[in-house]
Amino acid sequence: MIGPYGIGHDFTGETIALQARHLRWYPHDKTLVAPRCGSKLAMPSAVLHDVVDDLSRRAAKKRVAVSLPDARPVIKESDPILLTAALRNVIENAIAVAPADSTVEITMEALNEYLRIVVMDRGPGIANDDREKITDRFFRGVGATENGSGLGLAIVETAVKRLGGRLTFAAREGGGETVSLHFDRR
Repeated sequence: MIGPYGIGHDFTGETIALQARHLRWYPHDKTLVAPRCGSKLAMPSAVLHDVVDDLSRRAAKKRVAVSLPDARPVIKESDPILLTAALRNVIENAIAVAPADSTVEITMEALNEYLRIVVMDRGPGIANDDREKITDRFFRGVGATENGSGLGLAIVETAVKRLGGRLTFAAREGGGETVSLHFDRR
């Protein structure tokens, strides 16, 4: 069986529970191509902690730390399923490309009427030639080495837009990538 950690992985109860959580989100990713999901109030900090908890084993296996903010701003009328899909894909990508013994840094800032969630890694970053296409479905960057379908950032962009936000990418000073999710707090 092929699991999230490769062929022949020892499937302990903890690993099976992790895979069950991953499968729990699969149907929700499909809702991103369906009509708009129902709106509910989402607490971004709680969603972030849930996502990082789900990905903690993958991060630990790569010896990557993940730093989280303490702030708890709220986005008005946000769907927690869409927010989870967006954050999960961005953080999962950051962990996948981060070198061992590095930190994926996450910040959350409430700026007047806006909320910005930023995920920063020390991976190779996005090539300049790839920046315009990086959120296209099935697009894989020139230097992509990790397994993937090329759908992750397309899912993120769709989810963020449905939440009334926008997604930006920037090369990180000192190497790596900065992915920012901007949301209206009104």
